[in-house]
Amino acid sequence: YSLTQLTTAVSKYEIPDGVRLLGVSRTASQRIVWLGLTYQISGERRFADRAIAEMMAVSKFSDWHPAHYLDVAQMAYGVGLGYDWLYYEMTSSQRSAVRSALYNYAVNSTPGWSYKATTSNWNPWCHGGVAIAAAAIFEDYSSACASYLAGSVTDIQKALKVMAPLGAYPEGPGYFTVASLF
Repeated sequence: YSLTQLTTAVSKYEIPDGVRLLGVSRTASQRIVWLGLTYQISGERRFADRAIAEMMAVSKFSDWHPAHYLDVAQMAYGVGLGYDWLYYEMTSSQRSAVRSALYNYAVNSTPGWSYKATTSNWNPWCHGGVAIAAAAIFEDYSSACASYLAGSVTDIQKALKVMAPLGAYPEGPGYFTVASLF
């Protein structure tokens, strides 16, 4: 990423293919992580402010598109890290808005989703993203977050078992990376 991230417009809710918000989720997530990390390293407030602006924009979305749950997981990953890394840089109203989005759009949106039972890369990817959100807001939603985190530890085992006995992944090396490194 370059400094152009500071002046690029914040993300907008768009599903250009009629199926996924994933492109928006990836872009917003990458921006928040890059800007948050750059702020942590440099201490330059402009990076924190831009990351917070991105988090505020996506927190105002109507949802993070649970019909295609990778969209939710990707957004939860970036916003969860941003919330944690920039907590003390946000105002109380900003923290409240982001925390509510993490809870309503990620942690509280998970019951019944098929990724929990699958052995595909969706299992660790979705569990990983939502687990980051749950860890970030645990203090405010401890019961729901503890329940989600406990379930994810069990559910993710289903996707890991397919790598036995020698570590090969049925979806190939690209998805092995997604499934094993998240």
